[in-house]
Amino acid sequence: MNVLNEASRHLKLFATLCIVIPFCMGAALVESGTIKARSKMLIRIYPENADNTKGALIYSGWLQKDETRGISTDRGRIIFDYRYSENDGWTTDIHAWCRQGNVVTVP
Repeated sequence: MNVLNEASRHLKLFATLCIVIPFCMGAALVESGTIKARSKMLIRIYPENADNTKGALIYSGWLQKDETRGISTDRGRIIFDYRYSENDGWTTDIHAWCRQGNVVTVP
């Protein structure tokens, strides 16, 4: 009977760790939101690093008028660049919150 109590105790500890460890490592801290285009545009989206610089590219492509794109980041901050045609210059380094399901509308 002692072996059963010990096994039950280990199982409870294992179950608790399976919940606590991913949460402590940030698995539950991913933020998400949506980008919405007011006009047809080419857009590049990056996560914002802790030092307020661009991280690795999350998305690059054309969005049509009123089209949306879901975005997820660890910190809830993004930086994006956009232009309306291949011939236009880029409007760059726009910082925005992307968390709790908010919508970031790009001009």
